[in-house]
Amino acid sequence: MKSKVISRLLIWLLPALAIMLTAVVGFGMIICIDNIPSFVILALCGIIVSSQILIINSKKKSTGVKISLAVICMVVLVVVGFLALLMPKKIMRSTSSDPVSKFEAGVSKVYDGDILMPLEVGNPVSMTYYDYEYMMVIFESRSYTLVCDYDEAGYEEALASLEERYDFRAEALMGGVENNTTIWLEPVYDDGNEHFRVLAPADGEEGFMKKNIIMTDDVNHEIAYIVFADPDLDVVTEMDYFIGSYCGWDHIS
Repeated sequence: MKSKVISRLLIWLLPALAIMLTAVVGFGMIICIDNIPSFVILALCGIIVSSQILIINSKKKSTGVKISLAVICMVVLVVVGFLALLMPKKIMRSTSSDPVSKFEAGVSKVYDGDILMPLEVGNPVSMTYYDYEYMMVIFESRSYTLVCDYDEAGYEEALASLEERYDFRAEALMGGVENNTTIWLEPVYDDGNEHFRVLAPADGEEGFMKKNIIMTDDVNHEIAYIVFADPDLDVVTEMDYFIGSYCGWDHIS
């Protein structure tokens, strides 16, 4: 009796766990509050699959009833699967294997002749590349981040190189128009030790649809290069939310 209960419990739980684990490990879905609706839908898909298994294994139902119930489950599974595609999702992939090349390859997808390139990072102790996606229905924000960790001497050299190579924006950024009011944001943002600065665009482009940002951390001797792209982003009201959520920094730092 106990073994039957355990086996039935496993049939109900394993498909849902397998689907969610695949989403996290295979596709990089982040375990966070914003992804809860997507995880709920994925768990529901697993429960429907479990129902299919129980229907097929049922000895009490006739073949005709099994087929009818199986078809109903399949239709529901397709509908729920479609809903899963519509749910907002935050996806993060990271690697320390050949991070500079992967960062440059990612950036080349959204920028032609990006002002960060060619990238010269100096002599970091370690580097990690992050590819972040924030998807909602047909809209997608994408950011590519390269985080470089240095020893003290290497950090000072890399920091001096940044000032020589890049033109950092001095004037305020137009965040968009909300309630007939133009929003202006400072091109510099500090979060504890982390100091974010927006680069001046080579083409004079305004708004937040494409942005290059460099983060420096004098305490932890860290430099991060962030490239953001979202052709549908019209309004940004807060710099901290833009950096943390849109660029995915909340899931990196």
